[in-house]
Amino acid sequence: MTRVLSIIVLLSLLIAGPAWTFPLDRLQSVVTMTVGGKLACTGWVSSCVKTSEGTYIVAVRTAGHCADADGVLWNDGSTSSVLTTELLPQDGAKITVYSTIRREALSVGPRPALGDEIWVAGHPFGMSLMISRGIVSGWERDEGGIWMVADYAAGGGVSGGPVFNVAGQVVGTHCSSMMGTMRYIRPEPPLE
Repeated sequence: MTRVLSIIVLLSLLIAGPAWTFPLDRLQSVVTMTVGGKLACTGWVSSCVKTSEGTYIVAVRTAGHCADADGVLWNDGSTSSVLTTELLPQDGAKITVYSTIRREALSVGPRPALGDEIWVAGHPFGMSLMISRGIVSGWERDEGGIWMVADYAAGGGVSGGPVFNVAGQVVGTHCSSMMGTMRYIRPEPPLE
């Protein structure tokens, strides 16, 4: 059975072509949003500005339905309390925190086309950080704007996680999942 499984995996790799390696250094800027000290959803560092006191003001992007977060758990185990929360169009939120350490901001890239490969990072169900690979399968419009639709694995807690293109740039924020594997992504910057 193991030999058959190995052959299937090898054939799928040959058919899929050369594998792209996710730039793991980007994961330092993917954070866990907390509510009352409990893991709630995911966020990503969009800017980091040094203050005159030598500390940093960090902007973290997340999904709007995660705007009740009161803290950020950094990947180094440290935490920061939320200073301000700003709701953004199309289920987005920008949360501002202080940090004593400089945090690397993720860069925003060009919008992907239909069929482009994407990657999402997040903390499903409060677990360790996971990365899931998917494909852009369409665009949908509703009263909130235009959403990127993609097919990838994600669970609760991934909301607010960054969606990357193959260059490792953020192209959206994971916002919701529907039946099956269809995921709705808030493009960065949003489309109206």
